[in-house]
Order: sequence, then structure tokens, then C-alpha cells
Amino acid sequence: MSNWYVKRQNEQYGPFEKGGLIALYHKGEFSKESLVWVYSNGGWDWVKAEDVIELSDIFVSNKDIPLEGIAVLPEKLAENTPLPATSLLDNKIWAVAGGKGGVGKSIVSASLAIGLTILGKRVILIDLDLGGANLSTIFGVPEPSKTLYDFLTGSAASLQSLIAKTNIERLFLISGRSGALGGANILHVYKKKLISHLKDLDCDYVILDIGAGSSYNQLDFFIEADQGIVVTMPEPHAIQDGYHFVKTALLRKISHQFKDEPAVSAYFKSKKHIQMEKIDSLYQEIPDKDLIYKIQGIVSQFTPRIILNQLMNREEIKDGHFLIKTLKSMLQVNADYLGYVYFDVHVRRATQN
Repeated sequence: MSNWYVKRQNEQYGPFEKGGLIALYHKGEFSKESLVWVYSNGGWDWVKAEDVIELSDIFVSNKDIPLEGIAVLPEKLAENTPLPATSLLDNKIWAVAGGKGGVGKSIVSASLAIGLTILGKRVILIDLDLGGANLSTIFGVPEPSKTLYDFLTGSAASLQSLIAKTNIERLFLISGRSGALGGANILHVYKKKLISHLKDLDCDYVILDIGAGSSYNQLDFFIEADQGIVVTMPEPHAIQDGYHFVKTALLRKISHQFKDEPAVSAYFKSKKHIQMEKIDSLYQEIPDKDLIYKIQGIVSQFTPRIILNQLMNREEIKDGHFLIKTLKSMLQVNADYLGYVYFDVHVRRATQN
């Protein structure tokens, strides 16, 4: 296990690499009595750190280990504090997607953006739900006069010209156009134009709030981003939709990457991918072992992050772990369980207000 969650005063913190736990031990913020989330006695539960074999050496010899890459508890992070070095935070463009509507994807996108501004980062949040944009409503600001629709149709010269201020310092918004007929259907040439301009935006991070579902638009924005995050809920159909979104995104990436390979092209033209259950069935259709190795390389580098949202009780945490295990066993995808968020009626009330 490479990521650890720690409970302190009934609050969950993490994930931490083991080096981060060593750093917390040096600071006196992690001890043998600290509770760690592990698989124990046939299920997931909070267990004392001293009872976790993988962590036992922390309390024996690590007082002499130099502190490098410290990961500190969120409450210790002040404005403009350097972020801990992780692969997610090294990426500029984050795409936040969901296999179905209603999982709280836009709220999570907005929360991630706000959290980064608290850390002193300049963030541009982009509403890529082009058929039903609603981020401006969530932030309580009027829909801007210029939106992504104007950029895609040539009425706006650049993405930079579409940036609107929010009432949060360092957080800016580029809105989609809600209710525009055909707005959700983008020609491929326009899609490429938009993607190519994202990296040039003047900010530290770009958060893409992608529309729900698995259309080509959603999939293409997801796989072209530096990092993809999938939001789901602890409900069977939501977990299933989250799995299918990751599967179709992976297949879309493979079909793009190897579109000039006859064996791969034939596989997708035959529509066999629609019924694909395990990635092995794709490999069985490829006669060239070198090509299989190349595809496996793409699969190994495909690392979506999972956030389980709107939990009602602790037992539901296991649904996120189930999804991670299923992605590994069926698709050989090494997804990362970023964590979970409990349902909070105050979020709904704040949005209504």
C-alpha cells in the first residue's frame, strides 16, 4: 500500500506516502496510537499504527532519517506554503468527470479550485459542460457575456479574453453556454483548438469541469488533460457508471494512440470493444507482441484518480476500494483512490443560497 489515510480527532487526513508519515512522526503528529485505514479481519477499518506491520519500522529507526518531501496535515498548510511534491500537484490541467449526473462533480470541481487558491495558487475553473453549464450559478455570479461557445465559433479571439472574476481571490471562471442548441456537440477541429489553448492560460492550475456521461467530448477532454479525476457515489449504478467511464476513456485513448495500426483499427471497427469485459480480450486480437507491449505501456500510464462523494456512513468507504480493485483486475488500470467526502446538507443549503 502506497497511500495511507490517518484519522485524528474523528477527521480523516491523507493520502500520505510512507515518507509523509515519517515526517509527521518527526513532528509529533503521528504515533503508535494514531488510527490508520487498513484492510483487517476481512474488511476495512481504522487500526492503530503500531498494529500495522508495514508501518512498524517508523517507530523504531526513523528518527535519524532526514525529512524530505514532507506531506503535512491540511490544517497545517498556510497560504503560499509550498505544496507537497506528488504527481497530481505537478500537473497543471485537471479534468474532473463523472459517469453519471448528480454525483456532485461540479461541487467537487469548485471545491478543488477553491482549495488550491487557499494555498496561494492562481486557478482558472472552466465549465466544459457545454450543454448545461452551471458553475456561474454555483458561484452566484451572472453568466458572462462571452463564453466558450464564442471561442469555439470564432467570436472570441482567445480563451484569456473569456476569463471572468469570481468573488474568491485568485479564482477565475470561464463559463460554458447553458442551453445553447448544439452547444454540447463540438466538431473535432474545434475540440483540438480548445485543448491546444489550455496550456497557454496564465495560471498555476486549470480545473476542467467536464459534463457527465461518456460522449466523445467528455472522453477526449478527460484523456487530453494532464490528470483525470472521476467523481462517483456509493451507489451500485454510480459505481458501475464510474467504471464504464474509465473503461471507455481508456479505449478511446488506445484507439487514438494506435489509429494507424491495422489490427487495432480492425478491433474497434468490428465493435468488439463495446462488449469487452477484460483488457485481455483486446490483446487476444493483436497478433503482434511488440504492439501488445506498446498498448500495455499506455495502459500502465493511464492513472485516473477516484473521489467517492456524498457518503452517508463509514461502511460506504469500501465502495471506492471495490472500484479501484475492479479497474485493476478487469482493465489492469492502476487507479488511485484520492479519498471520500461525506454528504453534508450545508453544501446543498449553500448552493441554494
